[in-house]
Amino acid sequence: MDDRSALQDVRDAGPQTKKQSVSVKVIITAIAVLFSLAASVTTICFAYFHFRDTARQNLLQSTEFNLSLVSGLIAQDLQELDRLRTRSENDEAISAYLADAGASSARASAAYENLASIAQSTTAYRYLLRLIMVSEDGERILQTGSGTTNGRPVTKESIRLLGSLELENERDFWQGVYADPFTDVDPPAVLAQGGNVYHAEKMHRRAVGHSCLMVSLSLFREPLRNYQLPEGNRLFLTVEDTLYPLDDPLRSEQAPASSETADDAVLDRRTVIQNYTGKDGTAWLMVSCPIGSSNLYLSQSIPASAVRVVQYEQMKGPLALLVLLMLSLGALLLFTLQQLITKPLKKLQERMQVISEGDFARDPSVEGNNEIGQIGKGINDFACNMQDMMERRVTDEKARQELEYDVLLNQVNPHFLYNTLNSIKWMATIQQAPGIAEMTNSLARLLKTVSKGTHGMIPLSEELSLLDDYFVIQKYRWGGSIAVTKEIDPETEKALIPRFSLQPLLENAIFHGIEPKGGVGTVRVASCIRDHTLVITMEDDGIGIPEEQIPSLLTEDAQKPSGLFHGIGLSNVNSRIRGKFGEGYGLQIESEPGSFTRILLTLPFITEGEQEV
Repeated sequence: MDDRSALQDVRDAGPQTKKQSVSVKVIITAIAVLFSLAASVTTICFAYFHFRDTARQNLLQSTEFNLSLVSGLIAQDLQELDRLRTRSENDEAISAYLADAGASSARASAAYENLASIAQSTTAYRYLLRLIMVSEDGERILQTGSGTTNGRPVTKESIRLLGSLELENERDFWQGVYADPFTDVDPPAVLAQGGNVYHAEKMHRRAVGHSCLMVSLSLFREPLRNYQLPEGNRLFLTVEDTLYPLDDPLRSEQAPASSETADDAVLDRRTVIQNYTGKDGTAWLMVSCPIGSSNLYLSQSIPASAVRVVQYEQMKGPLALLVLLMLSLGALLLFTLQQLITKPLKKLQERMQVISEGDFARDPSVEGNNEIGQIGKGINDFACNMQDMMERRVTDEKARQELEYDVLLNQVNPHFLYNTLNSIKWMATIQQAPGIAEMTNSLARLLKTVSKGTHGMIPLSEELSLLDDYFVIQKYRWGGSIAVTKEIDPETEKALIPRFSLQPLLENAIFHGIEPKGGVGTVRVASCIRDHTLVITMEDDGIGIPEEQIPSLLTEDAQKPSGLFHGIGLSNVNSRIRGKFGEGYGLQIESEPGSFTRILLTLPFITEGEQEV
């Protein structure tokens, strides 16, 4: 009757559940749409940043590659001019002339011919505007180059104009772009370099003059004649930290308001890419490629707006294709979920409604090879076997009652065990076997106490008596090779402790401390009172416990003893004490592997008169 009522309740609940349910189709559609949107946004954002960085990298590396090609051509002529100055400074005839204050005209003519010969032998002579060699006192001057015929003559009076270039002769590299000081009208821009001339006399080398090399900027402009410079980009010659626009090099540009080195990958590790911000807030990129091994760089500025335009042009096609692909995948996902989940779940819902109305016939259409089909098969099996299940429930209830009855019949009367053990004791006494009698007597007392359960509080003296009974059994088992010593404060004997709190500690000391080292050892039991707290110490001289294993002994997963107190291990004792008296009490374990294990049991000092009812 109860089963029929329960079945009727299930049937009555069917329509109500249907009214409160949410459409699975709506949920799955919402999930599919949200997932598709999230995946699309994530993928598009990732692709956007990837394509943006790739477009920037391609632009910078393309610019670097083009600049490096031009820089390679310029470097050849620049090295030739640098070698020209070095050869001129080291020429013996030239240095001797500059060193000799009373040099003859013949020596002067020879020096000039050597200088002209060296200059005209270089392949980059057409870019040599002036090469001037002047003595320390400014009295002897040599000059050569393609621009010596133009402008003001270089004489003792005009040589002072070199001071306007502010060249440092000790520095062996190019020092900047200047206006030719010897040309009055529209002076050309020149790249200048200074040096010292030395002469060796009698194993002594001394400075006898200075050199000044002026190079026409045609050296840079001619290789760049066919260079494709995008709109808004500019080309610069960079010397040290100064930028000289190649379209107007005499108007060098000051350092920007801020600059920082970019971390973009470069083809040549010496190439420098920097982010510049001008004082007017405009931003641009500067790609600087080294010219040979000199301190010169050929630089190209790229406005940040131009970088964004390039990025947009390169990204719009792939991004549009990606958006179309993600939309197609989202539609495909929605259609797939509709076929694989929404429709089967709708059939399962209809099938449950039919079952709630009392139709338990199998419906093969809800079954299949996937998870939902297996659920449908389970629902069919449930419907077909519901009546059998209710019958088995009645049968199982009868079987359970019979099993309980059998358990009651199989229980042994404890008094029968006590009487039997007492009979064995007296027979052992009569047959003069005191060891058997003592073990039997101890076991009888233990079993009698065990039958009372582990709950309740008893005086420490009574607990120690039970500990003695347990040790008697173990002593005969190990042949007297285990000893127990006691240091009990008499004041503690009347203290109440939970029943069977010490025996598991002794069993643990014997089986896990002393037995593994050969079964020979001593267990010391001591008690004292500290600040109205009862402290009982159980210490053995066994193998000890590794430090990392100590915390696990007081948990539920700790290994239980295998002796008489199986199931009442250290964790059980610790849990009982903490559950009754609080977290401040319980067991503490101290151990040193190979030496000892010490267990401290702490609980409030309570006597029988103070025990709470």
